[in-house]
Amino acid sequence: MQIKNNQRTVLHFSIMLFIGSLMSDAYCVNDNCNDSASGFMCFITGWIGVLMGGAAISWLANPTLLLSWLFFKNKKTLSTIFSIISTMFCLSFLMFDEIIVNEAGHYGQITDYKMGYWFWLLSSASIFLGNIWILYMNKLEKPTANTVYKT
Repeated sequence: MQIKNNQRTVLHFSIMLFIGSLMSDAYCVNDNCNDSASGFMCFITGWIGVLMGGAAISWLANPTLLLSWLFFKNKKTLSTIFSIISTMFCLSFLMFDEIIVNEAGHYGQITDYKMGYWFWLLSSASIFLGNIWILYMNKLEKPTANTVYKT
């Protein structure tokens, strides 16, 4: 029973962090923190940038995070794998110095990471750590063949 409550808490915490990332600015380009770098706009339009490569490839953290949430309740190992991939995609954003800023293919210098980015990263990291923790707790609770029961 306790593990089910913990599962729900971990999942809700990750989702709330993700929602927080959508409502916050994600990054600044050329020292300009405008609405185009809001978490929501990054989420809605980021898939277009994936086709062009570069820093936008980190947008792929979103579908892998969603898959991690979907498998979280019944397929912990699969959820853990997707959460690792999601976290790695989120972290990959830190490796890029510039990002596409418009549909013409112009690039801008990434000058700052805002709260939206950190919430997004923590959303993936929290579901990953939650998966690991719950897998560990499940392993501790399962009796082994050598378990001695006192009557």
